[in-house]
Amino acid sequence: MSARTDWKIIQCIIGTEQDMIPGAMDQAALQDLAERAHAEWQAEEAPPVDYGGARKLTGRGLTVYVVGMDLVLINVRCTCFGGAHDPQDSGETASGISTKPPDTEGCALPRSYCGSDQGTYEALCGSPIPASLPFNTPVEVLSEGTRIVVPFIDLGPNLEVTDNALDLTVASAKEFDPNATATNFEMMCSYRIIGGANYLDEPPIPDTPRTPAATMQGWRLNIEAMRARLQKIRANRANRKLGDRFRNLRQRE
Repeated sequence: MSARTDWKIIQCIIGTEQDMIPGAMDQAALQDLAERAHAEWQAEEAPPVDYGGARKLTGRGLTVYVVGMDLVLINVRCTCFGGAHDPQDSGETASGISTKPPDTEGCALPRSYCGSDQGTYEALCGSPIPASLPFNTPVEVLSEGTRIVVPFIDLGPNLEVTDNALDLTVASAKEFDPNATATNFEMMCSYRIIGGANYLDEPPIPDTPRTPAATMQGWRLNIEAMRARLQKIRANRANRKLGDRFRNLRQRE
């Protein structure tokens, strides 16, 4: 099947003119699709307690929802670390990425810890965020309509002494407050650890993860189904035309 026919099927699904030529209207419709695919979780900063029946993990005062293959924390306190205004921060992180450069983007997550360092063990052991979650996992943070995606680069906050559930580097915190420093920044937010459920002891079976990429994959599958349906319609039309011709011949006889 040609690319033009593929575009006609896509245009049929997204509701634009079926001229088989990708144009500005098609691009806008696809962009709207991507935005709507993500709007569901953006709108759920304060969802029902059971998060629509999602599997729920708890520990150390944290509640984590398993949503598709992601881990989601809702309405939690976020603070800031590193930078010139954080005298307790050396710039070193557990991932090896330095927070001293002022443009360092990233976050610290209270990932569970079962290692030999006693202080870190007391601070994080028992967290529902799996200990095997790798550094550089993308984390999507949402607060009051602003959304950023940053890498996981450090461990924290300390659950032994605070109920904070997320730390942002100064550069990342400035996306929410241009004046943010380690001493003056605090906000309530929701965040999603993208692909984090893959590292649970019992990871979920992939079904329909609510992420833009997965949603677009679903649309691609719908396109394949629509293609098969159109082929069937064409075959039915051809059969009807043959039947009509046969009836016309009989009537002439």
